[in-house]
Amino acid sequence: MKVISLIRVSTAAQSLDSQSEKVKNFILKDGYRESDIIPVESIESGSKLSEEERQGLSKMKYHIEHEEIAAVYAYEISRISRKVSIVYSIRDYLIAHNVDLVILNPYFHLLNPDGSMSNNASITFGIFASLAEQETYLRVERCTRGKEKKKAEGKLAQGYPIFGYTVDEDHYIIPHPKQAPIVREIFSRYTNGETSGSIASDLWLRGALCCKTDKLINHQTKVCGILRERRYAFIDGPYRTPLVSKEVWTKAEEIRASRPDFFIRKSRTIECYPLQGYLFNEEGYVLTPSITNNRYVKMNGTTKAISVNMKAADALTMKVMTKYLSTMNHNSEAELDELNKELENTKLKLAGIDAKIDTLMSERDRINRLYIKGRISESESDNMMNSNKNEINALEDIRQDLTYNLSVINNKLILAANPLLLEENPAQIETKEELKEAIHKYIKKIVAVKIGFSRYEMSFQFLDGSIIKGRYFSTNKKLELEIV
Repeated sequence: MKVISLIRVSTAAQSLDSQSEKVKNFILKDGYRESDIIPVESIESGSKLSEEERQGLSKMKYHIEHEEIAAVYAYEISRISRKVSIVYSIRDYLIAHNVDLVILNPYFHLLNPDGSMSNNASITFGIFASLAEQETYLRVERCTRGKEKKKAEGKLAQGYPIFGYTVDEDHYIIPHPKQAPIVREIFSRYTNGETSGSIASDLWLRGALCCKTDKLINHQTKVCGILRERRYAFIDGPYRTPLVSKEVWTKAEEIRASRPDFFIRKSRTIECYPLQGYLFNEEGYVLTPSITNNRYVKMNGTTKAISVNMKAADALTMKVMTKYLSTMNHNSEAELDELNKELENTKLKLAGIDAKIDTLMSERDRINRLYIKGRISESESDNMMNSNKNEINALEDIRQDLTYNLSVINNKLILAANPLLLEENPAQIETKEELKEAIHKYIKKIVAVKIGFSRYEMSFQFLDGSIIKGRYFSTNKKLELEIV
């Protein structure tokens, strides 16, 4: 059996080594060999990312599902996550897979030797999971108070001051000796009738503006931004020294509103990424859309380990989803009757299990009362409670299986009864919005595996348990799609 060493830090400035060494030494003390340790290390936020976006947790789940893992070791509960909802979700995931969780600080095992959850560990787990989340709130609150205090004093709270200002030795924001006259010149020339393009061209030739690139369009955009900036005329936060008067700024605003401005920076449009949150690589890492190169990528530091063509992946998914929606309603009457019978039988079995569990819980209370009244000894009480507990655990396992079967049957019936899926008018998916809605409704997970140069095989796992595989081959000139 192997164990997982779960290590996480929030930023690249922090080191993974100190945590990794302490956890490793503790695992070795527990009798495991170094070859038994699977390190899962990640540099990612524990409070900002969702469970699906956490690369470390995805890798941990991948190893648990593909290897025999005895336990997961972590230095603190906060290394799992600083969100209580995620921490409890991971706890339930580990219990369902019979994997122990060992926390070093404070030290406890989540599971007892018989595989049941320890009562003391449950209490400790809940307390420190809440503390991990509370630490984030307190840290954010302290940072916010510090920033507000600096702003109230006229100091720079974060980032850099806007063009025209600088900071002194005490971090107070003051006019820049070289840039402030340029700001005043821009407002003066603009209010006297000169256009922003003409002003930008002159400043570009003089090299007066500090732009990222030496292009005229960047200077024109910056001049327009300066003319719209209220902080040059109005006291706003730490900017206590106006560079132009309110009258001049108001006049420039009136002129700007009356003229067409071709150099206003356009905000980036919000794209629809249908596969976001559902697309994984074969190692279990969730793939993130990259706006710059039209790819779904998995980032590992600065290395792109996988790069799935977004256009090809969306096109293949549309083809697979259209096939799935157009064929899944072809259930015969006999099949639907069989599903309904199976549904009712499962509900009856589930009700019977619930009744038995309630009876055993009542029996547990009766044993406690007998022990308190002195009618049974401590050893008799312990034996009876252990027997009761084992019966409840066995019934809980059956209950989980029945609950899962019930959800699968319900999904099949819901999909079969969908009014959009008529044989004479099969459902078609033509837009990304429709694709995103269909994926959210029917897809559980999509796994992309590279099988050649610019060639990927994608496995679509649906909520009803069915799996469809497809492949695509893409070059700059063509795109080929096929359903396996």
